[in-house]
Amino acid sequence: MTLLMRDQENQEIGEERGRREGIREGMLYTLVSQVRKKLLRGYSKEQIADLLEEDIQTVENICRMISAHPEEDNREICRLLMEDGFQ
Repeated sequence: MTLLMRDQENQEIGEERGRREGIREGMLYTLVSQVRKKLLRGYSKEQIADLLEEDIQTVENICRMISAHPEEDNREICRLLMEDGFQ
């Protein structure tokens, strides 16, 4: 394997990781947005989890972060969740 081939392979691997990370962030952004909207409409955490077909722990973690940082937008909430180890 030549150095050029290895560089191309490493670039492809990096691009694939970037795509996967982008998809994951996009899905989390959508979930945070939906949870926030439901909270503003007065739904309970249990109702939100049921409506969105998500695990209650996931919804509770998102609600906790939104409550701790009410001034932050959805993108920042996502960043904080991922920084906190959210899967």
